[in-house]
This record gives sequence, structure tokens and C-alpha cells, in this order.
Amino acid sequence: MKNYYGYLVKTAWKFATPYQPRMLGYYLMFVFANLVSMSEPYVLALMLNTIQVGGDNLLIKVMGYLGLFVGIEFFFWVFHGNGRVLERITAFHIIKNYYDRLFFILSKLPLKWHKNHHSGEIASRVKKAAEAIYQFSDDSYEFIETIVRFIVSLVAIFILLPKFGVLALLMGVGIVIVIFRFDKLLVKDWREINERSHAADSTFFDYITNIGTVITLRLEKLAQNVFTNKVLRIFPVLRRNIIINEIKWFAISLGLVLMNALILFFYIYEQLSASKVILIGTLMALYQYSDRFVQVFFRLAWQYEKLVRLYTDVKTTEKIFSAYDEVSKVQDFSLSKTSLRGWGNIGINQLSFRHDDETDGIHHLDKINLELKRGVKIALVGESGSGKSTLMTLIRGLHDADHVEVNIDGKIFPSLRVLANSVTLIPQEPEIFENTIEYNVTAGIPHKKEDVGLVCDWARFDSVVQKLPRGLKTNIKEKGVNLSGGEKQRLALARGLFAARSAKSTILLLDEPTSSVDPKNEMMIYKAIFREFDQLCLVASVHRLHLLGWFDLIYLFDQGKIVGQGSFYDLLSRNDLFKTMWEQYQREDHN
Repeated sequence: MKNYYGYLVKTAWKFATPYQPRMLGYYLMFVFANLVSMSEPYVLALMLNTIQVGGDNLLIKVMGYLGLFVGIEFFFWVFHGNGRVLERITAFHIIKNYYDRLFFILSKLPLKWHKNHHSGEIASRVKKAAEAIYQFSDDSYEFIETIVRFIVSLVAIFILLPKFGVLALLMGVGIVIVIFRFDKLLVKDWREINERSHAADSTFFDYITNIGTVITLRLEKLAQNVFTNKVLRIFPVLRRNIIINEIKWFAISLGLVLMNALILFFYIYEQLSASKVILIGTLMALYQYSDRFVQVFFRLAWQYEKLVRLYTDVKTTEKIFSAYDEVSKVQDFSLSKTSLRGWGNIGINQLSFRHDDETDGIHHLDKINLELKRGVKIALVGESGSGKSTLMTLIRGLHDADHVEVNIDGKIFPSLRVLANSVTLIPQEPEIFENTIEYNVTAGIPHKKEDVGLVCDWARFDSVVQKLPRGLKTNIKEKGVNLSGGEKQRLALARGLFAARSAKSTILLLDEPTSSVDPKNEMMIYKAIFREFDQLCLVASVHRLHLLGWFDLIYLFDQGKIVGQGSFYDLLSRNDLFKTMWEQYQREDHN
């Protein structure tokens, strides 16, 4: 049998750093609070027995017991109230740490993993798991209360009714077994419901994020039918789950009422058989402890079901943590923490890589050697699919090379991940957030307004901003905001330049980020980048060959290999492939 409670406590404890001592403290406070609360039936029994027996100073004794009732409530809240304050504050830090860790892991997982896992599904898993761990951390007192009340009630029954305490325990164990048997069936259903919910969520996410395409192609009804059918797939499992759950509660309720009745019957029978006086206080105490014992099982059944649900929800992110663990076995993430602030020369030697992509086919690089220097502008040229973009993703650390030797100022490293903290890659395809222009530039990172203006100016996007109704505060979704492909590229480029500047990158990779920009603006953009980032190593994948005269060094790619390198005029004079490319480009440009 799985220890669901232990797993959830262990998970909460793991993410409670550095608040574990506080967590242990309020757990103990809840134990003390419930020990105090469970003394109430005993005090009530003493008071009622005192009244029944009578004697001197009866009123004073009764007032003393009533004072104890007030004291019990006061000290219960001293422990419970303060414990709840600490618990709820700690729950916030637990969920914050949980989100932080998942965000870190998702940012470290390779792009291949992300391509194979729908972002909507991942978001659904993270949200469900985070809500579950927060709910458990925020309400952990409930489970401690159940445990303490169970132990105290059982001990009280053994003291008041020694002969039948074992019977109560055995009946309780039997009920627990029934609970576990039913919940074993329910757990399978909950897991299946979760998986089908993730599928429905990802479909909904797809259609809503691409609602323009859905409406334009008149796919509304078809899309809605697809989504509805995925939601309806949940129903058969949910229906079975509901029926089993109600049968479970019927069986548990009947068993608990029977147990409570038997305990009271045996006590009264024993007292009458021995011709003893039945003390009202003792009977009341037995009833209250017996009732609390029964209520504990009700709570246990309900909380066990809740625990299983929370456990199932938290486990939905297990595949994310497992994927990170697997990647960590073959990738040294510690290399990405290496600081390269003062580097001067980086040699990338014998770089080989092969990757089969279901969407884009085979990517490969064969024994690539190139040199990066601070302040040097490097261009990568070659036909589409020759390996330029693949090389950039490897330098950025988005994939891992099959083999490479990295020489940084004479120090050798076995992975390109050593460069990760020094590189910014600006891709060709612009990704636009459904938010303001300012947010699209900064991605929500704290900034100065003048910094946003600067990068917009460098990316030649400032003229676009001036035309928008609210400038940088204009929301992409606002009526009348319809950016062209080139304008979207310039917006994404501004974001990339802002990121490179903010992160103090020393290597800037440009993967044709101006392919949809008109030649005039493109030339102005490159002039600005060369001027403002002259201390960086700039590596650009260049499609428009008239720009090559601006670069210090050119690497010519063909079928995953470097087949030429040098300045523009060097390659033009001694490399036939480059000469052919240049002549063809001139003809196309002239046409």
C-alpha cells in the first residue's frame, strides 16, 4: 500500500526550504492543540459525575470545571491559531519554490523534449500539481487533527471499556481495509480522468491560441466538436468513479454507525449485568470518545480520498522531473554556470552532431572548426539546410553536440554548455506575446523606459511605435493593431537586443532575424547592432549576401560542413562555390 500522506509531506518538506524548522514547529503546535481539545470529554465526564454524586462545595467544583472548559478553548487557539498563521505563510513559500523549480527545469529541458510535449498539456499538469501541493500545505492541520484524535479516542475507549476496546479497533481496521479497497479502484479512475483532462485542456489551448485561424477557415463547429468529444471522453470514467464513490460511503457509514452502537451497548450491558450504577458523565465521555472515534473514520475516509486525489495530481508532473533527471545524467548543467566575462578567444573544434527531426528532417554537422573572438563580426552563409541554424542552436545550448572540444583561452571543456550563460540567440521566426508592445520587448523584466526606446530605435521599430494609438502601452490584441511580418520581426529583434543588453551577453547570435525586413531598414539595423555591440562577438546567419562586406570573417557551409572561410574578397577570389552563390545572388537581385 502506498503511503500517500508520507509522499505529500516529503514533497512539501522538500520545497519548504529554508522554512523546514518552522514547518516542524507548527506541526507540533497542531499536535498540542488537538491534545488539549481532546481533553474536553474527560473534563465533561468529571463534571457530570460530580453533579450526579453530589457532595460539599458542589457549585465551586462545577465552576472549576467550567473554568477548565474556557481554558481548553483558549489554549487550543493559542496553539492552533498561531500554527495556522505559520502554516499558511509557509504554504505560500512552498508553492513559490515549487513553481521556481519547475520553471528552472522546464527552461533546462532540451527543445526536442518541448517539441514532443504539448505546451498546453504541460501547463495543465503544472497548474494541477501546484494547486494540489498548495492545498495540502495550506490544510496540513486537518490530517494531524485526524491522527491525534484517532489515537486519543482509541486510548480513551481502551481505558473506559477495556474488554471491548480491541473489538472497536478490529472493526476500525476492517473499515480502513474497505476504504483502501474502494480507493484502489478510484485511484485508477482519477489518473485516467487527469490524463483525459490534460488532453482536453491542450486541445482547448490550441484552438483558443489560434482562434483567428479557426474563424478564418470557418472551423468553429468542427473545432468545437473535437473539443467537446475530448471532454466527453472523461464522462464514462467519471460516471463509474461517482457510483463507486457513493457505494464506498454507504458501506463506511453503515459500518461506523454499527460500531458506535455496539460500543455503547456493550458498556451499558456490562454495567447493568454487574448491577453497577451507570454514571452519566462516564457514559457521556464514552459516547463522545466513541463518536469522535467514529467521526475520525469518516474524516479518515474523506481525507484518504482527498490524499489520493492530491497525490495523483502532484504526480502529474513526475514526467517533467523524471525527464530532467534523465537529461542530467548525460548533460553537465554545472558547466552553464561558468562565467566567461573576460574571455578573448574561443575555439570550437571537431564539432559533430546528428539529429532526426520529425518536422524538419535530419540535421547534421560534421567536424566543424571555427573561432570566436571578442569584437569580431562573423557571418555564416550557405544554402538552406546546410547547418547554419543548427550550429547556432548548439552554441546556445539548445541541443548537445555528439562530440566537441571547446578551447577558451587555453582551457579545454567537453561541452558547448560552458558558453550558455554568455550567449543570446535571436531566431528568425518571431514569437509575439498577446500583451503590450512594451511587454513584448522586455518580456516583463524590470527595466528603464529609455532602454526600451533604445532597442526599438536599433531594431528600426521606433517608427512603428509612433504610429500605434498608445505607443509602447498598446496591446497587440487592440483593434487596429495589425503588424506585418517585417514589423513582427523587428519587434522580436528589439526583444532580443534588449535581452542581450540586460543579460550582458558576450556572444550575440543572429539567425536571419531580418529575413522579412526590407533592405533599407535591414542595413540600418545591422549598422546599429555593429555600432552598439562592438565589444561582443557577433555571429550572423546571412541570406542577403550584399551584407557580407560588413563582416570580418565568413564561414561557408555546405551539407553540414565548413567548405570555406575568410573575408568576402578572399572567398570571392578563391572559392568556386561562394563565387557561384554570389553571381546567382546578383542575378536574382537584379531581376
